[in-house]
Amino acid sequence: MVQEVVHTGHGPVINLLAPREMGEPFMALRWTGSETDNVTRLMRRLLLVGSAEEFRETLRDWAVPAVNMVYADIKGSIGYRLAGRIPRRAPGRGRVPCVGWTGTDEWCGFIPFEELPAEDDPESGYIVTANNRVASTDYPYYLGNEYATDDRAQRIEELLLAAVGAGRPLDKETMRAIQLDQVSLTGREVAGHFARLTGSAHLQRGGRLVAGLASILAEWDGSMSADSTAAALSETFVQVSLALMLRRRLGRLLPRYSGQGP
Repeated sequence: MVQEVVHTGHGPVINLLAPREMGEPFMALRWTGSETDNVTRLMRRLLLVGSAEEFRETLRDWAVPAVNMVYADIKGSIGYRLAGRIPRRAPGRGRVPCVGWTGTDEWCGFIPFEELPAEDDPESGYIVTANNRVASTDYPYYLGNEYATDDRAQRIEELLLAAVGAGRPLDKETMRAIQLDQVSLTGREVAGHFARLTGSAHLQRGGRLVAGLASILAEWDGSMSADSTAAALSETFVQVSLALMLRRRLGRLLPRYSGQGP
């Protein structure tokens, strides 16, 4: 089977085969990956660099996918870079279709490499990144909106500081324990709310079962282990609460907002 693909100045048309009876306009999708694909060549170069500084400079040519890069060299230098060609949009943020034939919604180049989020040899001696937001709210460019919560990054930092405070070496075993950690800071926060409610008139009116479930959550440390009753209760509570609060406003979009994929 041969599939016809029509390319425009804004990338390939993605609804070429859609029925035209409803007057739907053609839609093109512009993506940096269809304009520059050098990841294989750059990965080889990155494997051959000899210092953190050389690693940073090699990332200057990284186009797609945009990724968080952390690195270190044998001299003790460490660093972080957001690597990738990230468009500057004017106006809008690329979350909904825009007009492609007037010139008013074109990309305005790319964020300069020197102005992408970065960190070199911080005083703390460590760098943490875990799909969380990497730039402060006053960062001048729009990077995206699909960040994970700060839970993982905050928990990693918490465990690192705990290890240092206890005098434990940051060796392979410590890193393995951090990698396999199952504590949810959001879950711990939910538990804290229930701890404040335990014994309140609101819970007592719910009956012994509700009060008992609340007590289980109030004593929970946030561990999401597979055999944790409190973890199952917390996840159920959050999902049901979201549904109760948002169903009337979001309708059929509720499952997506609640974490289910498209």
